[in-house]
Amino acid sequence: PRSLFLFAPWVDCTMSNPGIAALERQDPMLDVPGLVYCARLWARGLPLDSWQVSPISGTLAGLAPVHLFQGGRDLLLPDAKRFALKAAAASLPVELEVAPAGFHVYVAATFTPEARSALDRVAGVINSVE
Repeated sequence: PRSLFLFAPWVDCTMSNPGIAALERQDPMLDVPGLVYCARLWARGLPLDSWQVSPISGTLAGLAPVHLFQGGRDLLLPDAKRFALKAAAASLPVELEVAPAGFHVYVAATFTPEARSALDRVAGVINSVE
């Protein structure tokens, strides 16, 4: 792929980022206990910190440019920020767009200005690829 578009990605299933606690009361959709339960189901016996379960634990080298779209009220925001920093440290082109009032996968709420802006940004990137 020439670009990766990640909408509210769950890149660290350990839910161990200290920044998550500050967002837990603000997130209208997700909570830590529910995510921990889902993480264990998703992992199917693998350690939650393995790269197969939590991509942030793996190497990012060789990935296409990454465009992350994250809500500012989403529990997954602290790890999306970490992912963006790790990608940048690996010299990977990365952009993180945070909608301050956005909830988990706000981009799917196409009736909101934030979602339309994000989707316009995606269309712009796709249309600029030769």
